[in-house]
Amino acid sequence: MGGVDLAICLLALYRIPVHSKKYYHRLIYHMIDMTINEAWLVYRRDCEAKRIPQEKRHSLLTFRMSLSESLINAGKYIPKRGRPSSSERTPPPPSTRIQRVGQFRPQNDLRLDQVGHFPEVKNPRLYCKRVGCAGCTNIRCIKCKQVFHC
Repeated sequence: MGGVDLAICLLALYRIPVHSKKYYHRLIYHMIDMTINEAWLVYRRDCEAKRIPQEKRHSLLTFRMSLSESLINAGKYIPKRGRPSSSERTPPPPSTRIQRVGQFRPQNDLRLDQVGHFPEVKNPRLYCKRVGCAGCTNIRCIKCKQVFHC
């Protein structure tokens, strides 16, 4: 009975608040809660197997928050298709001086989702953000916007 008691305890900690007269709304959100908690238990088991220190692991609350942030940001980075409209402003002309920009890295959820990452040629040439590369490039990812790679 330890597994059932653990599941009920975890469901009670951070339940999604639903006040509806329709029973299937409560049922669906209860299933979502159970799925998130089971995913966290699998994550915790994998962390133990890989011997990740306790301070580097996500708690249930931070796991739920990072999951919700990645779901919220999932559909926001879709590139526009088609011809650009005439109402869009033209970008200012590029400066002649090349400046080294600080390291910008998108979240791993966005970076590793394998959807909508297409190359785009931009001016001016900037330093490559790949680890160990010191070259200059003018190719960047359409979805990540500021990440230049050789």
